[in-house]
Amino acid sequence: MVIADLWRSVRRGWYVVVAGVVCTTLAGFYVLEHDGVYYSRVDVILMAPSSALYPNSLATTSGDLIQTAGIVETVLNGTDQPRKLAETSATLVGRGELRGSLVVLPDTGGQWAPNFNRQVLDVQVVGPTEESVRAEQARVLGRIDEILEEIQDETGVAAVNRITTEVAVDPPTVHHLTGEPRRALVMTALLGGGLTLGAVLLVGPRPRASRRGRQERAGVSVGAG
Repeated sequence: MVIADLWRSVRRGWYVVVAGVVCTTLAGFYVLEHDGVYYSRVDVILMAPSSALYPNSLATTSGDLIQTAGIVETVLNGTDQPRKLAETSATLVGRGELRGSLVVLPDTGGQWAPNFNRQVLDVQVVGPTEESVRAEQARVLGRIDEILEEIQDETGVAAVNRITTEVAVDPPTVHHLTGEPRRALVMTALLGGGLTLGAVLLVGPRPRASRRGRQERAGVSVGAG
């Protein structure tokens, strides 16, 4: 009876089925024709000034450098602070972003206690073309240097004692991410079919109760009276 009632609802709501098929088909074409996105990720290392005691600035790590990196992140992002994720390796694309940039000071701590142990800013950029990604990346990297200079200008740091930056990979690598079109197409079909079926059941008439069910309810009503 359930299948028969469902088939009856589909027949009566044929216009909903047609609309659902059309929308699902269009979504499928979009999935197949989507060219993917371009993505780049690079670390910007804050380096202490070289000295006789610490000749290799890359090997120097201090709380002051980490704190300065945190200030740069805060100034750059403003009030739009990124959400902390459980996995520090999570990408901007994994967050569902298809265009934009993200700059964070990696936090390796847990839910209750943050832990910043590297003077590194994680810079991620995603966009529709390689050119747009490289342009946005150059803007963000330049802005990091500008903010760092402004901070040291305001505090009167001498040129010989200034913190500088080093890009881990120069130029940063840009990757073309296309995803898995076949899997996306299958999921689109399943989602479209489920939504169409739900819409048919929502707008269609409710299944009529069976004769036996009506008789049982009638008997209960008479007994209660």
